[in-house]
Amino acid sequence: MVYAISPAYLEIGQGGNSPMRGWGAIIFVGLSVLICSIIYGVLTLTKDSLQSHDVALFDVVFAIVMVVALTAGLAVPLLYLWLSFFSVTDPTVRLNHKRKKVWLWTGKGPIEIDWSRLTPRVESSVATAYATVKTYRGQYAELGPGGEPLRTRGIPHVFQCGQISAAESGVLPSMEYVRRYMEGGPDAVSPPEKLLTHAVRWYAMVNLFGMADDWVRWRENRDKPGIAPAPWTRTIIFIVLFPIFFPLQFTNWLALAVAPRPKWPRELEALHRADLLAWQSEQAAARSADLLHNRAQEAVRPRRKPVIRVNGELISGGDETS
Repeated sequence: MVYAISPAYLEIGQGGNSPMRGWGAIIFVGLSVLICSIIYGVLTLTKDSLQSHDVALFDVVFAIVMVVALTAGLAVPLLYLWLSFFSVTDPTVRLNHKRKKVWLWTGKGPIEIDWSRLTPRVESSVATAYATVKTYRGQYAELGPGGEPLRTRGIPHVFQCGQISAAESGVLPSMEYVRRYMEGGPDAVSPPEKLLTHAVRWYAMVNLFGMADDWVRWRENRDKPGIAPAPWTRTIIFIVLFPIFFPLQFTNWLALAVAPRPKWPRELEALHRADLLAWQSEQAAARSADLLHNRAQEAVRPRRKPVIRVNGELISGGDETS
């Protein structure tokens, strides 16, 4: 969930680097080519029929309806391809615990929200009206009088903490991590074992439903109690059906490799650098004060006189019994 953590800010992701991003894009490319081919064929046949004057009004109307319907259907695979390859990998969020501010990254510029105005909530959803399996998202939202999120430039004031989960309890730790950071700063939370990165890893091309991620997680934590077992079942399925699954999964790696990364405005970066410099100055001043205090303590502490003996006989300092 965490991309960066410092005394100046916490930067978190919203689950955009998913192993399902761009998955199966080759199917949508083929579907797009097929629809375009059909549209071209219909237009060509209609044009030839009109030139030969051997066409009925019904055929013309039918051709127009088909072209319109196919063009509308073409929007579905094109939208999937655009979201996979041309939208940012993960629209990040920055939180500043000293200023009590939150910035949401958007392509139209960041949205600034006061932390005190955000409300934690867990949102559940299902894939269809007939599905029984729910997914949960841990969110913070700035709500309006009607209970709906406020909007800026059409973008809701909502951000998600990490990945979605199949259990409500699975999103609560991420929400609590954010809350503790905003209330107590970086000292109030444990540093993450590994920071997220927008750079794509090579194993994304074999990361079937998160299989490679689970292998990495298992390898790093196999000596710890309560770790999930190694994903042998998915691995065997992937190997057996490699000719089918690899072309589908390869486009996940390709989508993460070519998709643009979020970039914060220079003004906001300068603001956070100034906050970090101010914190470093405060730390340096505190260390100097501690050093001066220790020296003052040493100055007022009574010093012991040196003891000088010659051939066992006390010359100065101490007493006869020392």
